[in-house]
Amino acid sequence: MSEPEETDINRPLPATPEAPPAGTPTPALPSQISDRYEILGEVGRGGMGIVYKTRDRETGEVVALKVLKPEISADPAVMQRFKNELLLARKITHKNVCRLHEFNRVGDTAYITMEFVEGESLRSLLKRGRPDLRNSLGMAHQIAEGLQEAHRQAVVHRDLKPENVFVMPDGNVKVMDFGIARSLETNTLTVTLIGTPAYMAPEQARGLRTDHRADIYSFGLMLYEMVTGAPAFQADTPMAVLLQQIQEVPRPPDQITPALPAYLNRLILRCLEKDPTNRFASTDELLLELDSELVSEGKSASTPLSNLPREEPARLSDSAVPSREPVLLADAEFKVPRGTARALFLTIQAGYLAMYFAAAYKAESLQPALEGFLMTGTGIGVPLIIVSAMCGVSVRLYLLSSVGLNHPDAGKKFRWLFPALFLLDTLWAIAPLLLAQKIGYGLALVAVSALVYLPFAQRTLMQSISAAHSPDLRK
Repeated sequence: MSEPEETDINRPLPATPEAPPAGTPTPALPSQISDRYEILGEVGRGGMGIVYKTRDRETGEVVALKVLKPEISADPAVMQRFKNELLLARKITHKNVCRLHEFNRVGDTAYITMEFVEGESLRSLLKRGRPDLRNSLGMAHQIAEGLQEAHRQAVVHRDLKPENVFVMPDGNVKVMDFGIARSLETNTLTVTLIGTPAYMAPEQARGLRTDHRADIYSFGLMLYEMVTGAPAFQADTPMAVLLQQIQEVPRPPDQITPALPAYLNRLILRCLEKDPTNRFASTDELLLELDSELVSEGKSASTPLSNLPREEPARLSDSAVPSREPVLLADAEFKVPRGTARALFLTIQAGYLAMYFAAAYKAESLQPALEGFLMTGTGIGVPLIIVSAMCGVSVRLYLLSSVGLNHPDAGKKFRWLFPALFLLDTLWAIAPLLLAQKIGYGLALVAVSALVYLPFAQRTLMQSISAAHSPDLRK
């Protein structure tokens, strides 16, 4: 359990993290707290206060109890922000996020109770050496999944760092302290800084408004350190590190770890873009790229942006002003926002299902028109409609479930399915002609054109959903 650091920005960085002197006395807790919680031991101390391992006497559950420093709990404005943020953070229920239980105070003592996590911090693990690539990616995936759920709940961490990530004995990862950093933000006149300069996004270091993309930047810094064994930015003082975050481009990680896959080098550098608009737009997009099978083959969908090596020194764009330069995707491909693409794709599948069911229901009344269209009187009209509708229903239900449930291989399976899907959709594109006498040939031809277009539209939407830019789908 760790706290956001409270750092004097003019003081040199210590060679090693400071630890409380041996024999430091444990402050006595108010009786109302000790009556409710049995203190099993002190876990650690930080800029916010002391963390204890305790047992809830009422439930028997082992929980972590974080007692805030008196100077923090004495400030009503800070306490109100703190309470508001923790109420938001409590909404996060995810296996990779440490669950907050309650925020309370007894007299002048304010405290938080939360899930107790057995294990060690990522910082402790990194001190013993760089993890292998497989373990690093496994931990990174879990951290990103925790961030994804938090961001869906509109909660931003703002102090993501190795000290706030715990690795459990079974390999599961927990992200700690959501909501705490923002509630303790201080005004620009304060001489202390809540947060950790080595893992702070440039816009946060500038004192500008931050959003979920600040967490993506911090994630990139942690992944950088996990795969290289060294921080992206190092200096003698926190202020110097802050200036590096704002002004300097990190050394590409593959220059430190030559065996690093090219896709992972690009992914990290995209996370570390100075301008938030050039980073991954969401943790959904980040996870998709991190897990993509095409990415694992080195075919990254990430755009090489300003962090990649260039002959001229990189010029910093002000993160307060959106870049006026157009950002071009590889091969100038068209890309729909993933959320929009997903909604449109699912709507198309639902529309096809409705058409299949309507055609099957009216199959007998459509048979004369179909046989006239096919110039045959063999009575195959109804069976043809029923069989093709059954095939169509199966395909649409598969596509609805795979995309609706975010199956990671949906894009790859769609590429295999596309030729058969194209034939099926082309066959059904003639359906409006069967109604030409009722709706008119002009409207029927417009409907046919729209149905012929839909297979290609689905292909484009699936590219945006899966971010798998296969050459086969761009032809």
